[in-house]
Amino acid sequence: MALAQVLVFNKFHRAIAEIQPEVEMASWRLNNVGQAKIWLPWSDPKCTTDIVKPGNRLVLQFDDGLPDWGGVMDVPLSVQSGRTGITAYTAERILDWRVTAKGRYFDTQTPGYIFQTLLTEESNEYPLRIGIGSIYTGGTDRTLEYHYHDLLRRVQDLARLTGEDFAIIPSYTAGVLTLTANWYEQRGSDLSDTIWLVEDRNVTGEPQLDRQGPLHNRILLAGEGSTWGDDRITSVAQDVDSINAYDYREYSETQSVTEQATLDANAAALLAAYKQPYRALTLPGVVNLPPGEFGDYDIGDILTASLFLESEYWYFEDSVRVIAREWRPDNTCRLEVVAWDS
Repeated sequence: MALAQVLVFNKFHRAIAEIQPEVEMASWRLNNVGQAKIWLPWSDPKCTTDIVKPGNRLVLQFDDGLPDWGGVMDVPLSVQSGRTGITAYTAERILDWRVTAKGRYFDTQTPGYIFQTLLTEESNEYPLRIGIGSIYTGGTDRTLEYHYHDLLRRVQDLARLTGEDFAIIPSYTAGVLTLTANWYEQRGSDLSDTIWLVEDRNVTGEPQLDRQGPLHNRILLAGEGSTWGDDRITSVAQDVDSINAYDYREYSETQSVTEQATLDANAAALLAAYKQPYRALTLPGVVNLPPGEFGDYDIGDILTASLFLESEYWYFEDSVRVIAREWRPDNTCRLEVVAWDS
């Protein structure tokens, strides 16, 4: 069995039970919230409302090299005849329960500093019980303001508009769960020289390759302003090569930004992300075998994929970045990866 332990903790991160549920799936996602779905029969004496409760923490530990899955139980909670279904989410979900202060201003600060400060201030108001880990404090400074904004969405926006990454990582020692928030210049490592995903070796099923969007080559951003006159700052970024290749494609967005340099940096980041389609691959069946065992790579890592081997024209061999992984009880994983040269 790949699944070694399923542990339940209270909101103070103290272990309260080890359970033996049926685990339907568990997923991890880059800069987003993963999910787990488990079922506990009523016949189990631990299927109680004290143990199965929104807000309790949950950790899944594996014996096949996969990292610990850690997060929180939340709604929906499903009760069926003879069993109870528990939905849990990775610890990033906790940020979705919080909003920023009104009138919280950051003047020319790095994204990592803003991330750390937002979490620290929320924890000072009422404990998040999320520690601060490794924080990258480089990158382009931002001037930003927040007014009762959803904390998770603002953190995700900060990652989206900077090209940087974040994650909340669980660890379990001696009956205590620890959650640690990290901000990265880029999460993961380049393992493309050593770790491979190869069709008919550690990739089974039918891989699928899609050219994906959004595809935009002219970005128009508007900042804060009381009117749409000269008091409202704007920024425009465009890519001529993309326009020549894919035709003229505009994208606009209004942001809570009052400083020109920040708006310009955001426009540049969006243009870099959107100016060409990216190649997205879905690998529905990845197994724990060389040349890329489960413990060899994690979310954010760059690997090499070798797929569609029987085709002269559609053969694929390139570097890919892991953006999502979903474990299933047959001990296979569904991977979502994107070509790294996209």
